[in-house]
Amino acid sequence: MICAAQAEASCFNLSGGKYGVDPLLLKAIAWQESDFRSITHPANRNGSVDIGWMGINTGWLPTLSRWGITRERLLSDACLNVQTGAWVLQQCMKAHGATWKAVGCYNARSAVKQQRYVGLIWQKWQRLQRGERGDIADTSPEVRANSVDTAWRAGTGG
Repeated sequence: MICAAQAEASCFNLSGGKYGVDPLLLKAIAWQESDFRSITHPANRNGSVDIGWMGINTGWLPTLSRWGITRERLLSDACLNVQTGAWVLQQCMKAHGATWKAVGCYNARSAVKQQRYVGLIWQKWQRLQRGERGDIADTSPEVRANSVDTAWRAGTGG
């Protein structure tokens, strides 16, 4: 039987591998957005809401509905939420490359807000790299080797 922590780690690994994103970077985002909880955040200034582990903004729902992804599914299925977050980050990477600018894009449009967010994610990502959050940080080396981990570590762009 697979315990919940193993299943969750697998979701990050599979999503990272599928979308070319370091699974630890996805974990850092989930840690920042929700502390690994399926929650809905209070409304943003623009009236949108962030959903679930990865804080998927409701602005994405019209696009996601093409694949049958709803607010309810994002809240009830943590793995779907993580996979959706990896896809959203991939969209930012397509626009900005494998850079910290892409990480900022994941959260905000404003350059000031992006820089603040990148700082928060960088800190959490570094802590995960050191194994400080052992309950969520077990990531397979095979998946990480196939991700853009090298670009993130080098701190390119942004």
